[in-house]
Amino acid sequence: MHRLYQTRRRLAPSLLFALLILVATATDRAGAHTGHGKPVHVHAGTCDAIGASLFQLYGAGADVSPDGTPIPAGAVVGLVPFKGVAGNATTIDAAMPDLVAARHAIAVDESDAASAQIVARGVIGGQLLGDDLPVALREENGSGQAGIALLRADAERTVVTILLGIDLAVPEA
Repeated sequence: MHRLYQTRRRLAPSLLFALLILVATATDRAGAHTGHGKPVHVHAGTCDAIGASLFQLYGAGADVSPDGTPIPAGAVVGLVPFKGVAGNATTIDAAMPDLVAARHAIAVDESDAASAQIVARGVIGGQLLGDDLPVALREENGSGQAGIALLRADAERTVVTILLGIDLAVPEA
């Protein structure tokens, strides 16, 4: 009996340590996919020939910025909120005239994983609506996700607002 007690006593710290590692790993994975939302980047190039990521935006639907700072949730107004729209706004250090003068695209990824599929993307350009440049983010890879990016000049910077619709289409009967 004494020998069994000693064995359990020696194993307990090891098992506790292993459990803590497992919980920490699971928490990190969940945070990368939920708290950061769907990753969004401004890339060089076009949708057909997407290039290097130039700017990382706040993820669509993120409640934590890439550096870990909490993003305050907007106030809920009107009727019951619909959960099918994810969005965020990010100010980037690029003048809007520079973004439209060269080829740039916006891509939304499924997750932070390097092999993640692009779920929506659009090329930066089009007709201004007042001070805003709307960019259609078309569905990619059968994701059921599409949306709009609104770009607005802010002196030598640009505010990029992402509005991503998730499964908004009515299913076919």
